[in-house]
Amino acid sequence: MPRTFLIDERTALRPITESDAGTLYAAVDENRAHLRRWLPWLDNTRSREDINAFRVRIHAQENDGIGMTRLLERDNTVCGVVGFNHIDLLNK
Repeated sequence: MPRTFLIDERTALRPITESDAGTLYAAVDENRAHLRRWLPWLDNTRSREDINAFRVRIHAQENDGIGMTRLLERDNTVCGVVGFNHIDLLNK
């Protein structure tokens, strides 16, 4: 089971759940102009279902030991997402 990391009493990095899809999609959609510079996948993310497909992919990566992504939450408010997109197991 993916683990939650407590940063301090107000901040946590936690697994993304299916119930986060709407909040994450709204944040992406609201900030497209700003995010487009760094996120090449942005224009292909058009719905909550796209966020859920992302969630399924990152959970599979974590189960395979090749990636880890967490939702950044402060005071129970979603602030963003952070992750390791590729963990090289061979080279540790």
